[in-house]
Amino acid sequence: KKELSEEEKKLEEMKKKVALINFERIGFATAADKDDLQLIKGIGPFIEQKLNAIGIYTFRQIANFTPEDVDRVTDAIEFFPGRIERDSWIPQADEFAKAKGK
Repeated sequence: KKELSEEEKKLEEMKKKVALINFERIGFATAADKDDLQLIKGIGPFIEQKLNAIGIYTFRQIANFTPEDVDRVTDAIEFFPGRIERDSWIPQADEFAKAKGK
């Protein structure tokens, strides 16, 4: 059996964590639906790339986060705990989504 590279191991771990995110509730999206998540204070190119990698592409998805989603997303993207709340991603995302009529 082939040994997994470090990068492959990280991807496998990330996939397991992503499986815990409730996309049925927050919504499914693809790159075709992509919003400019960097409009949200606290999201730069690196974090946007990580969010996209786990299937989070839209303001509406972030606006739909519950505290449990925040914990799971923070864990999946290996991001600073508390940052999503501190930077108020959810209310910002909700405003952007409403402005788009979504």
